[in-house]
Amino acid sequence: MCMLQIDCQTLRPSPTNTTTMAPSRKSRSCKQPPTKKQKDVKKKTPAALNDADWRHSDAKKKIAQDILDGHIPSTGPINVHETFHSRHANNPLFKDFPHREELHKARIDSLWKGICKMKHWAEFDSKAIKADRLLHPKKSHNIRGEPCWHGSDAQAHLKVDMAAGELEKKTQTELWNHRPAYQLFRFVIFRKHIDQALQSAKPHKNERRRKKGHCGDKKLSENQTSDTSTAVVETSKSKQNSL
Repeated sequence: MCMLQIDCQTLRPSPTNTTTMAPSRKSRSCKQPPTKKQKDVKKKTPAALNDADWRHSDAKKKIAQDILDGHIPSTGPINVHETFHSRHANNPLFKDFPHREELHKARIDSLWKGICKMKHWAEFDSKAIKADRLLHPKKSHNIRGEPCWHGSDAQAHLKVDMAAGELEKKTQTELWNHRPAYQLFRFVIFRKHIDQALQSAKPHKNERRRKKGHCGDKKLSENQTSDTSTAVVETSKSKQNSL
């Protein structure tokens, strides 16, 4: 028993002062808060003025076009200060984006990387299309042995003639006889494509049934609203009569 008491006493920690002092202010954070001068410098050169959005601005498009045209080198070091003052300082597109060297350089680098990626994807797609065309060449005729309308010279000529107003001066038969490219197709098929082009040029009244080729006002007309209201009244009357 005595031995056990001795062992318990030896295992007990020695009474020492367990209280620790709080770390000093310097050891808590190595970075010091910015001074008033540093804050003033940051306020003097904002990223944008008048709540301008750089992501959808014309200034961004201008820099991207300069990179594509070669005015801004895509390789090697870039003198950002000289580039801005020679090409962008007097441009009204940059009036809401004051010059800040670090920010301007970051924008150019970001656009340059995006353009390189797009060029790489374009080259990859072109090679894939060429390889696919070798395996599966584009069909010039359909299963009935007739030439395909899509991508033909007749389709291109019809767009030009309709834009020039030839259909108002001539009948459909005269227009079909006007070009040899039209005569490669039967007159019935040619007439259907004319009707399709005229229908797609008309404004669509109903927004919900609006198609890709249609143009015009998206709002519903007054006649449609009145028609729908009368239809609702008629349906309610029919339900009451049925009851």
